[in-house]
Amino acid sequence: MIRALPSIALGGLAVLLAACGTPPPTGDLTGEASVTLDPATQQARWRTPGYVPASSGVSGEGIHTIRFAAVVGDAPFRCGASYGGIGVTGSTILPTDFRFFVSEVALIDEAGRQVPMNLAQDGRWQHQNVALLDFEDGQGPCAGGTPDLRQSVTGAVPYGRYRGIAFTLGVPAPLNVGAPALPASPLNDPNLAWPAPGGFRFLKLDMATSGQPLGSYGVVPSTVPAPLPAYPGTFAYPVIPAYPTVTGPVGALPYGFPVHIGGAECTGYGPGPYTPPGCGFPTRLRVTLPEFDTDRNVVVADLRALLVTSNVDVNTPGTPAGCQSTYGDPDCAGVAAMLGLAMPGGYTPPQSVFRVGVQP
Repeated sequence: MIRALPSIALGGLAVLLAACGTPPPTGDLTGEASVTLDPATQQARWRTPGYVPASSGVSGEGIHTIRFAAVVGDAPFRCGASYGGIGVTGSTILPTDFRFFVSEVALIDEAGRQVPMNLAQDGRWQHQNVALLDFEDGQGPCAGGTPDLRQSVTGAVPYGRYRGIAFTLGVPAPLNVGAPALPASPLNDPNLAWPAPGGFRFLKLDMATSGQPLGSYGVVPSTVPAPLPAYPGTFAYPVIPAYPTVTGPVGALPYGFPVHIGGAECTGYGPGPYTPPGCGFPTRLRVTLPEFDTDRNVVVADLRALLVTSNVDVNTPGTPAGCQSTYGDPDCAGVAAMLGLAMPGGYTPPQSVFRVGVQP
């Protein structure tokens, strides 16, 4: 029923460095730059395209491919593109990474039953019942990522008529443990894992914003201010001042405004702003799209919707950069609400980030 399909500017941001190397956003207040999650060979292995066997272990009968797309409002997500009118301040953002895990994928039959999909074990993007979706291409401001894209999930279900889909945003608890030492990809990328006590970033969005510029280690080059392009239908945005020319190394500049959803499987930590990420913070979301034509539709992940009630230009003092699934961090409230994640003491609306789109 579903067919594999072809893949669906702060471009003048003065604070963006030429190499655009992003220091790893911190999940605590001391930083992660000195934390070794895995040997260097682990990252090298991840960056090397894996061998996909001719036989993936899934029968050719009943194979389906579910297509995903990342957008910012009506505009496709693209490394190097900037998007205006974001959040409560109408900020302009420059995304530098966007990836997320899905698991427990199912098709919904005509009786409303969720029929689990047996994922193809392709040796790279899918392991057991977990799949990684990757929308960055390792180019330009996304230079810290990987060159390969992944915008689909493939697996098999029994023959039948299906009218919807469901999936979980995140990694199941049995696999969401420790550092990324598993030999199976995609659970071996240290950029998607937290430091001790471990666990994965289920959704990883990194970006520079008008108020939270992207930082880097090393020398800050001289830059020329440039007007930020307006998003269609919005007013033009002001010029962002340039950093001055410097001649020597400088310390770490701001991390931008990262949004990292997910965390450790832990119950022994009390509530508080300094608990490990994900402890006491809701991080898994079950997404159900009951009306989904598998021949014509695509699952759309909308970053504008994710950030619509957030102030991405200001980070609450004394908290990690952006929203990093830290209990008690006010910067996570809007993101959690849009994802439909229940926050203590607050009303949780239905998720509005994932929706049904039409395949081009």
